[in-house]
Amino acid sequence: MSARTDGLPEAPPPPTTLQDTVHDIERLLSQVTFPLDTIDAAPARDVTQRVRHQLDNYIAPRLSDEHAPLLTVVGGSTGAGKSTLINSMLGTHVTAASALRPTTRTPVLVCRPEDDAWFTYGAVLPGLGRAHVERSVEERPQPSTNPPAEPNHGPQLRIVTSERLPGGIALLDAPDIDSLVQANRAMATQLLDAADMWVFVTTAARYADAIPWDALRAAHARNVHVVIVLNRIDRGETSVLGDLTRLLEEHGMGHTPIIAVHEATLTDGFLSEEAIAPLSRHLTRTATTDHIRQHVIATTRDGSLEHLAAQLGDIAAALDTQLHVHRHLHDIVTAKFDSARHDVLDHLNNGAALRAEVLSSWQDIVGTGRFMRNIEQRMNATRDLVASMALRRGRSATVQEKATQSIATITLSAAQTAAHNTWFALYHDPAGQALTLRPELAHASPDLADHLGQHMRQWQDSLRELLLSTGGRRRTTARILAVGTNTLGAALIVVVFASTGGLTGTEITIAGGTALVAQRLLESVFGTEAVRQLASTAGKDLSDRITAVLAREEQRFLTPLTEYATPPNLPIQLRHAATTLRTTMARTSPTNTNKPSQTPHHPPGALRGATFSPPIDDHTTPTPTGHTEGGRFHRLLQQMRKIGGGER
Repeated sequence: MSARTDGLPEAPPPPTTLQDTVHDIERLLSQVTFPLDTIDAAPARDVTQRVRHQLDNYIAPRLSDEHAPLLTVVGGSTGAGKSTLINSMLGTHVTAASALRPTTRTPVLVCRPEDDAWFTYGAVLPGLGRAHVERSVEERPQPSTNPPAEPNHGPQLRIVTSERLPGGIALLDAPDIDSLVQANRAMATQLLDAADMWVFVTTAARYADAIPWDALRAAHARNVHVVIVLNRIDRGETSVLGDLTRLLEEHGMGHTPIIAVHEATLTDGFLSEEAIAPLSRHLTRTATTDHIRQHVIATTRDGSLEHLAAQLGDIAAALDTQLHVHRHLHDIVTAKFDSARHDVLDHLNNGAALRAEVLSSWQDIVGTGRFMRNIEQRMNATRDLVASMALRRGRSATVQEKATQSIATITLSAAQTAAHNTWFALYHDPAGQALTLRPELAHASPDLADHLGQHMRQWQDSLRELLLSTGGRRRTTARILAVGTNTLGAALIVVVFASTGGLTGTEITIAGGTALVAQRLLESVFGTEAVRQLASTAGKDLSDRITAVLAREEQRFLTPLTEYATPPNLPIQLRHAATTLRTTMARTSPTNTNKPSQTPHHPPGALRGATFSPPIDDHTTPTPTGHTEGGRFHRLLQQMRKIGGGER
C-alpha cells in the first residue's frame, strides 16, 4: 500500500471480482457481535450466524468453481420418506429409513467417485467433519438400515460414492426440518442453505405445516431452485395437489415444480421404478442438460448474493441499535457520577465541609470568641496575632486532619450513592443487566476510604509546597516560618472550605468571623491578592483530586462496558459492502471471475426409473427462465391423471 502525499495510507482498491467482495464481507462479519441484549439482538445473532454459514457452505465454494457438482439437498418434514426416495433411486441402502424418529442423525452425501475429492477436501460445509466410506455403494454388501456408528467428536458428514448417479450432481440426505431434536433442525437448515437445489419432500398429511413453509419462504427469498415431492399421495387424489398449488401461488412460488409419488408397498425397502421415475428423470435432466444445470446454479447463486446484500443491511441496522444502546448505558453511568461530583463540589462551595469539629479546632488556635469579634478593630494587632499563633502550631494538624476527614466523608457518601444508583439503573435496563451480574458494583470500592485518605494527605502536602513557593521574598518567608506551615495550611483549608465559587473577602460570613480570621492571617503574611490566588489554586487542586477519585469509581462501570462495545464504523462498512456487492454483481459475471475452464463432461448415470418405459411426461422440467412447463392447475391435474392412471 503506497503512501499519500498527506502522509496517510491510501485506501485499499475496490474489489474487482465477486470473490474479492465476498472476502471483504467475510472479514467484516468476523467483527460482528451483539453483546448487548437489545430488542433485536437475538434475531440479529441468528441472521448473522446463518449468513456466515451461507458464505462458508455455499457462496464461497460456488464462486470458487462454477462447474463444481450441483449439490441437491433432499430435505423436508419428519417421516416424509426422504431416505427411502434416495435409496430407491440408487437401488441400495445408503441412508437409514425406519419408523424410528429421528432417523437421519448424520447427513449422508452421495456423489460420483470422480467428485469425491470436491466434497471430501473442498470448501463445502467446512464446519462438518468427514466420515468417509471408502468403497462405493455398488461394492458394498446390502447394509442394515442402521447407519454406521458416529464419531464422538462434532457433527459429521458421511460421504459415499455411487456410479449410479448422473455426472455433475450430488444428493445429500438432511435431517428433518421439523425434528424434535434442536440440533437436527439446526443441521437441516445449515445443509439447505448449502444447496444449489432443494428436493423438498412432504406428504398429504404434512404439506401445510408451518415449519416447512418457513423453510420454503426462506428458499424463495434466496431464489433457490426448489422441487417439491408430494410423497405417499393416494391414487386419484387431486384436492391435495390443488391445495398445495394454491399455497405456492399465494407465497409467490407458483412456478415451483411438484412431483407426486403415490402410496405404494415397498419391495426390499425400495419404491418401484415407476413410482420414482418422475423424480429420477427430473434430477437426471437437471444434471446432464448443461443449460438447465447452469440456470439452476446461476439462479440460486445470484439469489443468494442478492439476499446476502439485503441481510447485510439488516445486520447493520441491528448494530446501529447496539451503538445507540451502548451510548445510552454509558450516559447512565456518567450522569450518575457527574451528579456525585457536583454534589461534593457544592458541599465545598457552600461551606458544608466546615463542620462543627473543624471550626472548634480552628477556634482553639485563634483564641476566644471575644478576640474574633474584635479582630476587625485590631488590624494593627496582626503581629500580636502571629505571635499568638506561633504558640498553637501543634493544634494546626488537628484542623487539617478533621477538615480532610470531612471532605473524605462527603466524597465517600457521594461515591456510594452513585454506585448504588448506577447499578439499579442498569439492572432495570434489559441491555444493562449483563453489567449487574457483578454485584460488587452496587457498592463503592472496598479500598475507596484508603484511596481518599491518600489523596487528602497528598493535598495537604501540596498546600505546604504551595505556601512555601508563594513566599518568595525574604520577609514573607520569615513570616511563614514564624507562624509555621501547618498553621498557615490550616488557615488556607478553612478559607478554601468557606469560599463561595472560589471567591474570598468580606462577603464570607460562615460561622461568624471564623473564616475571616483565617483569611486575615493569610493576608498578613502574603497580602490580599496572593491569598486570592492561593485559595483558587488550592481549591482547584482539591476539586481535581475529588474528580479523579470519582472517575476511578466511575471507571469500574465503564471498563466492563467496553467489553460490550461495537466498532463505531462497522454498520457503515457493512452497508458499503452491500452496495459494492450489488455493483460488482451488475458489472461482473461470476463466470468471468474464475479462470477459464471447459464445461466438464458428465458421465452417464443410471438412477432407477430415469429410463422407465413408457415415458412419463411429468411436466416438471425447468426451462431456461426457471418456470415449469404446464405449471398451471389444469396441467397439474392432467399430470396427476397420467401418473395415477392405468399406466401404473
